[in-house]
Amino acid sequence: MKCEVNVATRKKDLLFIVALALLLSIIEGFHQVEAIPSVDLKYPEYTWYIDVMKNGSAKIRIIFRAHGNGTSLMYLPKYEKYTLTVVEGTVIIQDIEEEEQYYFYNLVKIRYISSSSVTMVINYTFRYASLILEDDAWFMTPLIGVSDNSTVRVIILLSNFKRYVKIYPHIPEHFSTDDTRANITYILRSPVVIKYQGITTERYLSKGIRICINYRLSEDIPSERIYYRIDNSTIVFETPAIYRDFTDKLVRILKRAKPILEKIFEDFPESLEIKFFLPDLIELDRLGFIYSSVINTGESGPINLNLALTRFMPGYPEQALIHEYIHVALGRIGIKATPQLRWFHEGLAEYLSFYVCKKINVNVTSMEEDRLKGVELFKREVSRNLGEVVRWHSGPYEGLYYSASYYVVKRIGDKYGGVEFYKKLFREAKNTREVKTISKLFELMARVGGPGIYSDLRNMGFSTEVLPINMEYIMLVLIIVLIVITVLYLRSRGEVKEEYKICPFCKAKISKHSTLCNYCGRILNKEIELSNFNSQ
Repeated sequence: MKCEVNVATRKKDLLFIVALALLLSIIEGFHQVEAIPSVDLKYPEYTWYIDVMKNGSAKIRIIFRAHGNGTSLMYLPKYEKYTLTVVEGTVIIQDIEEEEQYYFYNLVKIRYISSSSVTMVINYTFRYASLILEDDAWFMTPLIGVSDNSTVRVIILLSNFKRYVKIYPHIPEHFSTDDTRANITYILRSPVVIKYQGITTERYLSKGIRICINYRLSEDIPSERIYYRIDNSTIVFETPAIYRDFTDKLVRILKRAKPILEKIFEDFPESLEIKFFLPDLIELDRLGFIYSSVINTGESGPINLNLALTRFMPGYPEQALIHEYIHVALGRIGIKATPQLRWFHEGLAEYLSFYVCKKINVNVTSMEEDRLKGVELFKREVSRNLGEVVRWHSGPYEGLYYSASYYVVKRIGDKYGGVEFYKKLFREAKNTREVKTISKLFELMARVGGPGIYSDLRNMGFSTEVLPINMEYIMLVLIIVLIVITVLYLRSRGEVKEEYKICPFCKAKISKHSTLCNYCGRILNKEIELSNFNSQ
């Protein structure tokens, strides 16, 4: 994108008056804001005005000011429609290719030319600046990224404001309230000092930074239940009505994914409930969750999704929704969410959600690549043994545990038939009705894929305490042993009649071939003959 505007010298006075009026109109309504200096600027200055309305959308106005000739860099929104007006001087905007690109923003070069001042104004509307649930709200600015020699002044107006709970990257230079409006001012210069969770770090403006605020509302925005129908299933969302377009999007995802999920699990609930939660400042890694108690009782939700997904790039909302549903599906077929099986639940939810997303033409390539990169980090930072995932860690390395668990599930799947292997495993789990230990899980895996799976698991660092024998083999061996014992027993009973006889004198049991009784000492053949004679 290139944009060049030349301002005729004879119009300079008129435009200066227009610029002054424009600036005054911008500042109106903002309280105690530090005035923009009137002296010539040595380096460019950016002033952001962010006016957040009651529904969470914001009007963004950025004023760029400089003096003389020079260049500067800044990020502009890639998908939001914005207007760019040059008030003083000449400005040329040019896109720049960068190695690490932001999905929603383009890095541009601003080349400014003037014998005196340069002023440029950018306007656009930004949806979901504040996300709202009941009386809670979460605000995050668009990406603020400029040249490190610049100063950035950010002035934020929050409507329907009661009080703030947490704020990032540090305490603002100015904060005041007027009835139900908050007026907050930040002045940012590189490096920006970040004070968060007791740790102080620095970040340069050229890398981009955001301001985040968790705050309470003076007036609640109530949630309501929104019902959808997919075939014979009811999908229920609990959310404020202002997010109806987002729930519509999620239902379209489920509608496309449902036949595939139904085929994998041979099941889909008649009713599925989905709720939202707000992020905690910049903690955006937790995109969704479902309580283990819900999974373990086989209930169908609620699934909890991070409302910040409204601001994520395509692929993330789809994958997060399907990932969380898979936890529900596993619970319904009897695979419990126990500490021993946490890794399997998460790894399988990643593996199958990637599979389903690709089936419905959702691009998850970057997410898969990140997971595979995470495996190498896990081996380097946590353990060379992937079996370590059994001892799940919820701290700063949790993302690496997700990656390692995904890799284990993928590696088993790749060797034993992919999704078809897991479909067979799910049938076995249904027949078993309850799988809550790792030994039981491995037993089912071996029943489906053969005892060689134990060797694969041991090679990845898992401890397999159970014998690597399929239960069907055990039953067959037991049957054979019982048959052999029975035959030997029957044969032994028959041999008693053939091998022994009774002494006619002392009635002792002796060998049938004996001619002398071992107990009474009588000669048997002669006595038998006499006995026979006498009886005649």
